[in-house]
Amino acid sequence: MSRKRPFIKALLIDISGNLHIGSTPTPNAVEAIKRLRAAEIPFRLCSNSSQESTKSLVSRLNSMGFDFVDTPAKDSARSEFSQPEESEAHNANYDAVIVGLAPKLFDYDHLNTAFRILKGEDRPKSSSGSEVTRVGDHGIPALPAAPGKPTIPLIATHKAKYVEKDDPPGLSLGPGPFVTALENATGAEAYVVGKPTKAFFELVINDIYPASELTAPIPSPGSNDAVEEDGEVEGKIAVIGDDVEADLGTGC
Repeated sequence: MSRKRPFIKALLIDISGNLHIGSTPTPNAVEAIKRLRAAEIPFRLCSNSSQESTKSLVSRLNSMGFDFVDTPAKDSARSEFSQPEESEAHNANYDAVIVGLAPKLFDYDHLNTAFRILKGEDRPKSSSGSEVTRVGDHGIPALPAAPGKPTIPLIATHKAKYVEKDDPPGLSLGPGPFVTALENATGAEAYVVGKPTKAFFELVINDIYPASELTAPIPSPGSNDAVEEDGEVEGKIAVIGDDVEADLGTGC
């Protein structure tokens, strides 16, 4: 007996490689989005893009034939952080090392600078002469001042090993290998703010449904029934991606 697909309550859709490759939409992607809207299935676009603003990303997608004017896009660089909060250490030159997809900056000099900051070689001093660090209250765990361990956090928008581009065509290195190199050299553990972390998915899901709406039991796997209780439809929230590790990971 074949297993039936569960009722789909909402969709989280990865952008690059699913909706488009480079400047070209993937086959039937534009029509698929139209069908989702017609079926009134809520969805969110989930991107680890750190090279452009959400406004620019939506504009670029619309130039390919999509219509995302009223559809919010969630991405890693702007999903978890607001403006850093001020603190007594506001004169610190560096309060974190943040790595996103910046191909032109992935050279020895920039990576060595990041390494030196993490190792405390370029640590600024406070007026009392002690080392200072400033990090906004954004859920980043405090780092202990253990011997040999960085006290300035290493933050990564994501750790994708590679990305698919059209200039040059084919696969290119993502930020993941460079983040891993810094982890290996410094002993730091990167705090990843984008997919596939649990916090990222929770943020996007809560943007669709309040947490209170997700506490009711969901039909068991294989059930094709949509159950309504108190006006709410139960079901599964599905993720559409093209890389099991980068789009789903352990957080999903």
